[in-house]
This record gives sequence, structure tokens and C-alpha cells, in this order.
Amino acid sequence: MRNIIEYYWRALQKKLPEEQTFYLFIIMIFTGFWGRRCKAVGAEKFTYQYFYRVVQDIRIYDTKEAAFRLGEKIDWILLETDEELKEAVQAAFEEIGRWQSCPQPGTSRDRVWGDILLDAVLELAGTTGGYIATPQSIRRLTGELLGGVNPESIADFCCGILVFGVDMCRDICRKKKKELSQISLYGAEMDAILCAVGTMMMEMYGIRGRIEQKDILTPPDKSEMPLYDLIILDMPRGTNQRVVCDIRDPRLAVFGRKTVYADWIFIQDVLYHLKDGGYAVVLCTTGVLIRANEKWFREQVIRQDYLEAVITLPPNLYPNTRTGTELLIFHKGKTGGQKGKILFVDISRYYFRERRNAYAISDEGHIAACACYRRFLYGDEEGVRDRNIDNLGKISVILRCDALDKQTCSWKPIQYIHQEQEMVKDGSICLSDIADIVRGAQIVKKDTRDTGEAVYFPDKKASVRRSEKTQDSGGTAYFLNIKDIQEGTVRYDTAERISGCNPACKDKYRIREDDILLTSKGTAIKMAIVGQDPPLAFISGNITLLRVKRPAYDPYVLFHYLDSEKGRISLEQIQSGTTIRILNNTNLMALRVPLYEIEKMQKIGSQLKEKREIFLKKQRSLIENYDTERKILLDLLKEER
Repeated sequence: MRNIIEYYWRALQKKLPEEQTFYLFIIMIFTGFWGRRCKAVGAEKFTYQYFYRVVQDIRIYDTKEAAFRLGEKIDWILLETDEELKEAVQAAFEEIGRWQSCPQPGTSRDRVWGDILLDAVLELAGTTGGYIATPQSIRRLTGELLGGVNPESIADFCCGILVFGVDMCRDICRKKKKELSQISLYGAEMDAILCAVGTMMMEMYGIRGRIEQKDILTPPDKSEMPLYDLIILDMPRGTNQRVVCDIRDPRLAVFGRKTVYADWIFIQDVLYHLKDGGYAVVLCTTGVLIRANEKWFREQVIRQDYLEAVITLPPNLYPNTRTGTELLIFHKGKTGGQKGKILFVDISRYYFRERRNAYAISDEGHIAACACYRRFLYGDEEGVRDRNIDNLGKISVILRCDALDKQTCSWKPIQYIHQEQEMVKDGSICLSDIADIVRGAQIVKKDTRDTGEAVYFPDKKASVRRSEKTQDSGGTAYFLNIKDIQEGTVRYDTAERISGCNPACKDKYRIREDDILLTSKGTAIKMAIVGQDPPLAFISGNITLLRVKRPAYDPYVLFHYLDSEKGRISLEQIQSGTTIRILNNTNLMALRVPLYEIEKMQKIGSQLKEKREIFLKKQRSLIENYDTERKILLDLLKEER
């Protein structure tokens, strides 16, 4: 079915914008559904007159108004005057009608259009960027995790066309053997047209409720504060930004900062409208879990004991984006063994490529996540064994709230999962206890205009004159940046040259033998250890320097640990930021590394340094020999020519 829909989708896109193509398919599905009810499907051509007649027969005023509002987005004149477009639309409408009339085995007629037709259309809309819905595999996982919840009211914030909320209603009713009309569904969405589609969906599925055009970022009205048993929220992608805190907003009443990222206003709104004893599911990016600016919010949620579980999902689940996704489960009413505890799960490796530009959660991922959650709720070890899920400790951990990182109050699952596994037997020590940690010089490049005026460095309030500025272009010192850290060594030949009057030329920024250099920015962490007799060189603000305190630790032992798979995982765990990954000094200070017997460590470290120097010397010799022989061979070619 998807291939057929995609064929007609591409045909319509040759003539129509992406947005109109999406709306037109929704209208054809909706019109076919209602036309079949009044037995008009297949008897008419798909025209505005047919659409108008079908919609006029709808008795529910809100649904009728929503359908007409959506119909206004379509260029009906073009559809009826362009013969090629008219033919493609009619063929697509007839194909949709055939699928609506012939449900798949084991499904009711009314569910076919949502389970097959709508999913195909939503997938194509997400691929082309017209409209991105919550992926089907995430909706399925959420329904499985909260299968034991029995709410009377459900709210879907930032709901789009309400497909997430509708799926949750259906999953819960199926498991609890309830009628859809027994659950009230509320949706909140900014876009008026998407609200219209959501209204049509509720009517077609027979769900009781309403959808409201609303901006969640605006302060709520205290006089009207509806509460819900279950709230789901898939935060809008790519729209997160800092907003000024409104002192009138009850959700931010005691937050002592001037600005806050929008995604934490969304989370606060969810908790604000959640009933006591209620559940909430929030889909967000990793920044929510680790950003320093919102540490206060995370601490408040932990103190109130509302956070029940954090699940790291596979990357690239949403079309055309590789941003990671975290699933948060909140519960205002933990009982028994769940009180004061949080479940952390990482199923990021359980995925398969669903299509060229997006992944989906695999069946193993669904089973593993549900088994971990069930074990947290009920201690269900038997259920785990029945499903052949081995080594749950490698992907999950249950922690007490007071065991979270005191420095950051991070909610990042991988941090605690690996922390639980590592360094229990041999012990560990904080990096700040064995090394000085220095971030490089935070300076701005000087103005290169040919004037004799003073040139200012905004970050350091320093200035030099033109004569000094000119010296910087060919100075005697090296200024190291990310590009100069390559394959575990420092490349001085690629580094910028600076003069001694540069603000970076301070003793604390100067590198010394056996210093460890880490890149402070970027997704991939690069590192190097400074060799013997280094030249005069200083580090930029993109580099962090670790200077080991001897004899407490050995620099080569520390370097090889940080450069190992376990060490790199530990460093990635403490990175902050989503778009630009940052490795800040505060997190580095709290990083724990293995603790060894000092004399043995010093002996091993000395041997590691000796072997590394031999390796690098041989490597340089091989490269030089290769370059020499290559030049000779290429010269022979020139002579022959």
C-alpha cells in the first residue's frame, strides 16, 4: 500500500506544494470514509462538489466546520482545470476507496484507513518535511509501557493531527476492554489546520473529546485549570529556544532565572495539568536531561518524586534528523518499591533501518524496554526470563533519587548504567583529585584592518596596537586548536603562529611534557598527550588541558584509560548540549577514573611512555621513507614521459 500511495504522492507533488499534497490526501481519506457511510463512494468523481455534498451530510457541527476549513487549503480550480493533475487525483482517490472497502484480515473497516492508509501518508509527509508525526514505533512502545494504566481522561499536548492521542486511546481501550467513547481525549495544538484534521480524526474513530488551538508557552489561566489522568507530549522538533520567563506564569513562579529553554516550559505545563496519581509521557531531546541552565527544574522534579523512568531511544527515529530521543515517564503517585527510585534504560542499539532516512525501534527493543519497566514496577523476573531477555543490567539500572549526580542532576541513562558497571571492584577516584583541569584561552581574533588604533579582545578586555597585531601572523609560539589534535598527537605544523604579546600567552595555557589535551567542543572527542621537549605552544578555548598531579597518578595510564572504549563512553556521558556538544570543566572534575596501586601504576606508566615514543619514532621513519621512495618513483615517470 505504501508504494501505491508514494507513487500518487510523487505525481501530485509535481503540481502541488508539499503542504497541499498532504492536506489533499487527508481530505481524500476523510471523504472516502464518510462517502462510504452514505454509500456514495465509487459512484462519483472526486471534485469539490462531491466533497461539499459529503461534508454537508455530517451532522456534527465541529467536524463539519473542520472539514470545510481544511478544504479551503486546496486549490480546487487547479484540480479541475489541469487534466494531468485531475487524472492523478482521481486514480489516487479510487485506490484509497478500494483499500477502505476491503479491510485487512483481523481488522475492522474503520481501522484500516488509520492503520495503513494514514501511516503511509504520515510517513511520506515526514520524509518530505511537510508534516512530522510521532513515529509509529514510538507510539507502539508508549502504548506497551502504559498498558496497565486505566485513565478516564487523556491529553495530547502539541498534538498535531492527534494521531498519538488516538493511538493511546485505542491501545488502552483494547487492553482494558473498554469502548472508545468511555475515554475523554483533549488535544492542544497551535496550528488551526492541524486542529481541524484532529477534530475529523476523533469523529471518525468515535472518540469523545475536543481539540483546542493553543500556544502552551503562554501562561495558563488559573481560573480554568483542567487536570488529566494521562498526558502525552511529543515536543516540537527544531523549535527549542530561550524564552524570557514571565513572572505571572505559575509554572515558573519560583524559578530564579531570566530565561529558560522552551522545552522545560512544556514539561512544567504537563506536570501542572497532571492529576494526583496520574501518568505523563514526554518525548524530548537529550539536552533536557543535562543542560546546566535547567538543573533547578530537574532537582525540583526529583524532590517531588515525580520522575519514574527515563528511556534512551535509538537515533534517527524522526525523518531527516539524527537527533537523539529520550522518553520520560512521570508519575504523580508512586507506591511501594517505586518510591524514591528512578529507572534508567538505554535501548539505543535496538533498531533497524525502516527506510532510507529513518530508523525504527526493533522488536527486541520493545521487549527489552517493557521487561525493564515491568521489573521496576513489579519485580517481574519470571516475565523477563519468559521473553529470553538476558543481561538487563547492561541496559538498565534502578537508582535511588539521592544517588543522582550532585553536580549536574543529570537524567542521562547511559551515565548511570555504565557508572553502575564500572570501577566497583577496583575502586575509583575523581579526576579533580589527580589532575589540574584548565580550559584554554577564550579570545576573539583581532581586527585585521590596517589602522594604528588599539585592537581589543572582548573576552579578556585586552588590547594591542597594529605593530603587535602584525607580529601575531608570524609569531614564535603555536596556538593549538581542534584541527591540531590528530591521532593522539599534537600537530604543530598545522597550528596558528602567535606572538608573545597575545593574551593566550599565559603560563597557565602553556603546554608541557606529559600534558593531556582534550577537545572541549564537538560530537567526537579528540585527545592527545604531549611528547618530549614540546615547543612554545598554548591552547585555545576549544581545548582542555589535564595536568596530572604526580605521584598521585601517572599521565600515560590516565591517557590510555580516557582513550579506551570505557573512557570515551564516560566522557560522552558527561558532555552537555544537543546541537553543539560541550565538555565542561565542572563535569570533568566529577569524572571518576580507576584507582590503582601507585608504585605499580608508575612502573606501567613509564613503560607505556617508552613504548609510545618507540612507536611514534618508527611511524615517522616509515612515513619519511615512503614519501622519499614515492617521490623517486614519480620522478621516474616524469623522466620516461
